[in-house]
Amino acid sequence: MASKVGKPAGRYRPCPGPGDPRVLVADETTAGLDVGSRERVLGLLTGLAAWERVVLIASDDPQVLAACSSLVR
Repeated sequence: MASKVGKPAGRYRPCPGPGDPRVLVADETTAGLDVGSRERVLGLLTGLAAWERVVLIASDDPQVLAACSSLVR
């Protein structure tokens, strides 16, 4: 499973990604990827969520669903 990204200590908060998105919508982002690439993508998405970003993922992949903190069915 992908590793989680920790929150920074103190006041220093580097930008987590291009444009510093507050909301990211991902539709079947891991479909067709090999296992290593899938874990890297899930690591990036869970890392953004750890930075207090909203990550909306549309997927029917059990591994992706297991990485989510909340599900809407």
